[in-house]
Amino acid sequence: MNKDIEKRDKILFGSYNPDDYMGGIKRFDNVTVETLNKLIDEEFLDGDGTQNYSPTVDKFIEFMEEYPNWTAFGYAVSNHRGDYRITVTGIERNEDMTQIDKELEDFVDLARHAEEFDIKGYCWWD
Repeated sequence: MNKDIEKRDKILFGSYNPDDYMGGIKRFDNVTVETLNKLIDEEFLDGDGTQNYSPTVDKFIEFMEEYPNWTAFGYAVSNHRGDYRITVTGIERNEDMTQIDKELEDFVDLARHAEEFDIKGYCWWD
């Protein structure tokens, strides 16, 4: 795991500010598939990582590459903690799905076991 938190946060948040971490955690949203791939390439994010029973980051990426209107959200843990990491806790669509089609079917298949699930395009794992 790459421990360069300044570089990681510049990729993820656009800048680094250690004061933004509350209890060693900083939340993120609206992260694109391109950003997720860059975080993996730079070894800041584990493609096999999960949030409890969520799909792996790689599964989220696979879905988001096919359907680019989706973004990821989750949290980053500070390097001051022993569990330094990035965790993706869910994905959301930037606009409501209005038609039943392959995208909706694939989303339901991906998110069917999420703690929170909205057919309009949101899923989250605790």
